[in-house]
Amino acid sequence: MSSVIAFGIWSIQLIIVEIYLSRLLGITLYDQDIRVLFAVVSIVYFVCYFVLLYKLFLPKQKKQKKDLIQDYIKKEISIAGKVKEQEVVLDVHDLTTRFYTEEGTVYAVDGVSFKVYKGEVLGFVGETGCGKSVTALSILQLIQPPGKIINGNVNFLKEDLLKKSSKEILSYRGNKITMIFQDPVNSLNPVFTVGKQISEVLLLHKEEELMFEASKEESKGLYDVLRKRTLQIIRDMNIPSPENIIDRYPHELSGGMRQRIQIAMAIACSPILLVADEPTTALDVTVQNQILKLMKDLQKDYNTSIIFITHDLSVISKMCDRVAVMYCGSIVEYGEIKTIFKKTYHPYTKGLLSAVPTEGKKDGLKAIAGMIPNPIYPPSGCKFHPRCEYCFEPCESTNPKSIEVEPNYFVSCHLYDPEFNNKQKGLNEKKG
Repeated sequence: MSSVIAFGIWSIQLIIVEIYLSRLLGITLYDQDIRVLFAVVSIVYFVCYFVLLYKLFLPKQKKQKKDLIQDYIKKEISIAGKVKEQEVVLDVHDLTTRFYTEEGTVYAVDGVSFKVYKGEVLGFVGETGCGKSVTALSILQLIQPPGKIINGNVNFLKEDLLKKSSKEILSYRGNKITMIFQDPVNSLNPVFTVGKQISEVLLLHKEEELMFEASKEESKGLYDVLRKRTLQIIRDMNIPSPENIIDRYPHELSGGMRQRIQIAMAIACSPILLVADEPTTALDVTVQNQILKLMKDLQKDYNTSIIFITHDLSVISKMCDRVAVMYCGSIVEYGEIKTIFKKTYHPYTKGLLSAVPTEGKKDGLKAIAGMIPNPIYPPSGCKFHPRCEYCFEPCESTNPKSIEVEPNYFVSCHLYDPEFNNKQKGLNEKKG
C-alpha cells in the first residue's frame, strides 16, 4: 500500500514538472498527450515493482520467516523440561507445621519444598493424613491453634507470605490466592444467597475497579455493575439460568451446583494461584468429570496456576502437569506427571499405583502392607521403611535426601542415593 501511495505522489510530481516546463519555459518533454506519458510510466513502474517483489523481497521475507520458525522451535526444545526462574509463582522451601496436642506433638508437615509455575497444575497425592491439606492451609496462614508454622518460606511472587501480618495476608486471600475446600456445604454461608456471597468477594477486593466501571455509565450504580459481574461469573461456570440461581440459597442447589458456586467465588478476582483441596470428593463420577473439565477450562481462560490436592491418581492423570507424592508429612517423589506413571521410582508411589484398578490388569490389586504411622510417633529414618519391601540398612536410621534422578525429577529414597550405591545394586540383584 505504501508503495502505491509513493507511486501516486511521484506521478503527480512528474505531471506538475511537465506542465511547468511546457508553460513557463516552453520546454516540451513529451509531444503526445500527458495521459500517454502517465500510462507508460505506470506500466514501467508496476513491472519493476513486481519483478523486485518476486525476485528480491519475497524470497528474503520467506527466508526470514523460515529462520524465525527454526529459532522458535530451537527455543521451545531448549525450554522443554525446564522452566525459567521468572515464571515461578510460588516457591515453598522447608515448610514445617506442628500441632501441639495433649497427647504430643503432631508432625503434620515436615520440611516440604516445591515450586508452582505460571499456568501449570501441580498435584498433591497421598493417603489420608499425609499432610496435603495442612500444606495448603499453611500457605495461606490458615492454621489454627494448637497448630503452628514453625519454619520455612512461602515465596509468592518473591514475597514471603509467612512474614506477612494477619492483616496483610487478607489482601492475598480470595484475591491473588484462593482456595476451594472439600465440602461446599460447610464452606458456603447458609443464610446468604449465592449471588450475595460471590458479590462479597468482588466488593472486598475489586471495589475501586467496580466504582470506576460504574462511573462510566450514569444510569447504573455500583450494585448494578456488581450484579452484572456476578451474573457473568455464574454464567462462566456453565450454570443454566444464572438470573434464577443468583438469588437462591445454598441448600436450594445440588451438590455439583454448590461446588460450581464455590469455584465461582474462588475465580471471581482472577487469582494467580488457586488451591483446590479435593474439590470432587463428595461428588458422583458424572458430576466429578464436569467439575474437572470446568476447572481445566477456567485454568486456561484465566491463566491461573493450580495446586490440586487429591488421593485419586486417576484425577491426577487428567488434571496435572506435575505431581508431588506425600507420605507422613514429607514429599517422597516430585516431578513430571508422565514419569510418575511410566517410570515410577519411589516404593510408596509404586504401591499406590499397584492398588489402582486398571483395565486388562491380570494380577489382582496389591495393597500396601501396614498402615500410615501415627504422626505423633513417626518412625526413625525413612518414615516409609516399616511398610517398604525394599527396606535395607540405612532406611531404619537415616532420613533420605531428595535425589534428582532425572532433570527436575526428585525422589527421597536411599535406593537412589549414590552414597548407598553398592548396597542398592546388591538389593536390586536380589529382587531381580
